[in-house]
Amino acid sequence: MAESSVQSAVQRLGNLLVEEEENLVSIKEKVEQLRDELDWMHCFLREADACRYVDPRVSRWVVQIQEIALEAEEAVESFLFKLISHKKQEYAGKTFVIKNRLERYLWVLGEAKAIHDASNAIEALRVKIATLTSRLQAYGIKITRSDTEVSTSRGYSLDVVKEEKYIGLDDQVKKIVGDLVGKAGENRVFGIVGKSGVGKTTLARKVFFDHVIKKHFNRFSWVYVPQNCTISGVLRGILTSLATNSSDEIGLMTDQVLIKELYEILLEKKCLVILDNLRSCDIWECIKAAFPGDDDRDSESKFLFTTENKLVAEQIHEKAVVHEIKCLIYDESWELLQSKLGRIPPQIFGNNGSPKGMEMAKKMLKFCQGIPLAIIALGGLLVTKKTPEEWETLLGFMSSHENGKNNQQQSYEKVMEICYYALPYYLKNCLLHLGGFPEDFEVPTKKLCNMWVAEGIAILASGEVSRGESLDDFAQNCLSELVQRGLVQVWKRKTSNGSVKSCKLHAIMRDLCLKVFKDENFLSILDFDSMEVVLNGKTRRLAIYLGEEGNDQIVLPLKNPVLRSLLLFPSQKERPEVNHASVKVLCRESQLIRVLDLEGVVVSSKTLPKEIGDFIFLRYLSLRDMLLTKIPPTIGCLRWLETLDLRAKVRLEIPNVLWCLERLRNLYLPCYFTIKDSEKLRLDNLKNLLTLKNVNHFLLEDVLSMKKLRKASVRYMLENEHIEFIQKSPKVVFSLTIFRAIIGKEHVNALISFANLIKLELKGEVSVPIHELKFPPNLKKLVLDFCGIMQDPMPVLAKLPNLTSLCLDHQAYVGQKMICSASGFPQLTYLRLHGLKSLRELNVEHGSMPNLKYLEVRICERLTKIPEELPHQVQITHI
Repeated sequence: MAESSVQSAVQRLGNLLVEEEENLVSIKEKVEQLRDELDWMHCFLREADACRYVDPRVSRWVVQIQEIALEAEEAVESFLFKLISHKKQEYAGKTFVIKNRLERYLWVLGEAKAIHDASNAIEALRVKIATLTSRLQAYGIKITRSDTEVSTSRGYSLDVVKEEKYIGLDDQVKKIVGDLVGKAGENRVFGIVGKSGVGKTTLARKVFFDHVIKKHFNRFSWVYVPQNCTISGVLRGILTSLATNSSDEIGLMTDQVLIKELYEILLEKKCLVILDNLRSCDIWECIKAAFPGDDDRDSESKFLFTTENKLVAEQIHEKAVVHEIKCLIYDESWELLQSKLGRIPPQIFGNNGSPKGMEMAKKMLKFCQGIPLAIIALGGLLVTKKTPEEWETLLGFMSSHENGKNNQQQSYEKVMEICYYALPYYLKNCLLHLGGFPEDFEVPTKKLCNMWVAEGIAILASGEVSRGESLDDFAQNCLSELVQRGLVQVWKRKTSNGSVKSCKLHAIMRDLCLKVFKDENFLSILDFDSMEVVLNGKTRRLAIYLGEEGNDQIVLPLKNPVLRSLLLFPSQKERPEVNHASVKVLCRESQLIRVLDLEGVVVSSKTLPKEIGDFIFLRYLSLRDMLLTKIPPTIGCLRWLETLDLRAKVRLEIPNVLWCLERLRNLYLPCYFTIKDSEKLRLDNLKNLLTLKNVNHFLLEDVLSMKKLRKASVRYMLENEHIEFIQKSPKVVFSLTIFRAIIGKEHVNALISFANLIKLELKGEVSVPIHELKFPPNLKKLVLDFCGIMQDPMPVLAKLPNLTSLCLDHQAYVGQKMICSASGFPQLTYLRLHGLKSLRELNVEHGSMPNLKYLEVRICERLTKIPEELPHQVQITHI
């Protein structure tokens, strides 16, 4: 981890020397000397970082070097902030200048003091480096190469991450499914119990998405029960999945109303409710009134829970049927390990099977104690070890930990810990950053990678980068490697191509991250629900869990000049307000911040303070799902911003200053927005833009000048401006939404020659028979919404050769019958039927949709039967 921090500091100082040469001229020589000394330390820090876990003296030395690197960045950036804030500032074409002699005199004094302070700070850091270097010799500290950390080729891609193999679960899935779909009699409560990491959630998910389960039940709810959960939070989570009420309506209900509403739905409908990670009987005692009892014999709803605690499983309900997942036996463990390793390297086992190699594998599997999570992680580590000597070293390392002082720790937990220690330096910070997200939090991969790039966690190292690899590619490869190593879990995949859409961190790995936070001062956590505060030394990264505090305003406890990253996580069930004044204090006191994630947060004034422009080093800003009505024009001062997400919850007024953000690489505009004092959104100067979402009102020539643009989505454009846009940008992958009262064939057929159009949404009444429409040849996603098509669209759409996702929403089709013919939809993986109120029959001929994995049917009241001919692997959701 330290090597990553020092390398980031070296690169950052080098970039500042180039890009801020004019402002740094007065201290340029000192900054260069400091950078060079840190670069020298970086040359052998990898070995030191790897063997720090063996020698505590090395560990302390590494932590101190890491602290110096961070302080070096802070010293230079603090100087730049003071200098820039005293000089004239420009945004949106407006210039603020010094007005009189007194202001000029004060500015000169301020600049002189800033230079003096920065020079002293840099000199003090150089003295610290010299002192630490001398201590290595004075105390006889030797740093040698450790084999616990290895470099690996980063050839992984999120598009090709394979699903893990599961051993021994199929029979248990069949047994639980059989119990759940059995006659509704005495048994309505079922449980899964087992150790952490043994596969309880995996088993429950396979049951949840089972074909038979989806046909038997008609409503489903999956709720994870965190450690500091509330009763109302659990009830709202269940009801949100089962009821047709809006989340805002459910959010206003009291516990008594929630229980009443939930009871009525469970009594009338055939529901399956799964509570994952139930830690105690207290939660069940408080919510069981919402579940039909033994006297409600007509109820066909069922309840399934997972828990580590056998007492919970035994006491939760006297008639509960509990399935215990046992640890894998050796043969099963070996099968799982082989599936992770692939073909065993012959140099380790030999062509005829080396007894020594088999013995090493057997001993290492013993440490895993039959826990699948540990076996998968071990396989992810062993696949990077190519020689018998490396396997022997790893086995010796495990054995030494087994004989260590901490006998309370399970050996499989030690395996997970060793797998973390053995990570290449560039992956350690990536994994630790994930540990800052709340328990069981579903993390979007694109958002995560953007954060890693913005904060400097994903760092390109010379000699380790594929030719032409960008920072974004590198970040995605880092995440992919963590998944392949079994340390990060894939949660959702994209329906279009099966690539990883979101991920989660297992509780064992998250607990390990929390431990490292305390040891290495990586990140601090403030939890408003439990009022637990984990503050470690200088807090440079802070994650705040806002909890479920109703409408009370939350004051952020922030006055931190070295804060680099602030992540706010509102409750998924509540939207507590954050005090506007505390946001203003944050802007004034934490000017060095680089990552600010306010997704889903409500600010009391429904707007951001103008002081947001003081974050001149900000690289990542997310305002997604915020209840904002406008943002201040000072956002144009964020000169270092790389990712800007403006997809607010309501219509947003945007100042026409985005063109000032020259370093912007990812711009996510809201679906609906207005532009202050203008009709067109000015986007010139954004030459580095890679992703552009939800463009509607813009100057065409501005966007056409974006030579690096990779991906764009266009919405609600008038006339044929979008045609010219797509036509003149052949290297950009496009998504297009056509929103008109009447959609004619001229609006669709004009797109047939565009090979770079992969997603199309038609929102409005289609005025011609669907067979007269001609779709783009490479179309992968198609959404038809409110189209009112009277003819069965399937015979036409089934011929689209590359279509992977099809959504028919809100009376897109008003007929009663649809037929999917044999050999049709060869690539389709996702089909959604939503709000087709006239649909009575869906026929799927044998051989149709051979690759279908997901079928979502919702609010199609007259469709009462799901075709038997669907492929067996299909997951049916939201019936």
